[in-house]
Amino acid sequence: MIISLSGIEPQLFSLYDAEQNELGDATLFPAEEVSSEAFQTSLENGTPVGVRVKGDENPDLFDALLESIKLIEIAFPAFGDGRGFSLAAIFRRKGYKGELRATGPLIPDQAWHIARTGFDTVVLDKPEREEAFINCLKRYKLFYQTSPGNTDTAVPFKRHVGKEATKEGDRIAS
Repeated sequence: MIISLSGIEPQLFSLYDAEQNELGDATLFPAEEVSSEAFQTSLENGTPVGVRVKGDENPDLFDALLESIKLIEIAFPAFGDGRGFSLAAIFRRKGYKGELRATGPLIPDQAWHIARTGFDTVVLDKPEREEAFINCLKRYKLFYQTSPGNTDTAVPFKRHVGKEATKEGDRIAS
């Protein structure tokens, strides 16, 4: 089950298998296959392509492809491995506008961090966590920091206890 965090309609991609060399209507390629003929053919034909990356991938390797890729799926190897969060934020800062999807053994306590670092969708490895994951997303409405992946705005800090910040630029608590 794919959970949408940003309200977008997630695209369904079929995983590319180099041995069978079959391309679907939308194909998800492992990062090591982006230089393959099949990947290039898909791009040339205008077929939606996605790339599955691991947390230790160098995001700079994908710079030339960011406008062409419809999905970047970041695979988390363990819930304690936070490199995927950094990758998501880096891809958003580089200007990637397509779907960012988190996959792996993610836990509900990570829901807001996943959403705020730029992910659009999540695939949980344990479907029974879905309800708890969605409930965690409802927990907070306002934030003091902006996020790289979202267009939300930060709430201004108050200058003094009991006094509202007087202008938009008042973001420093004293």
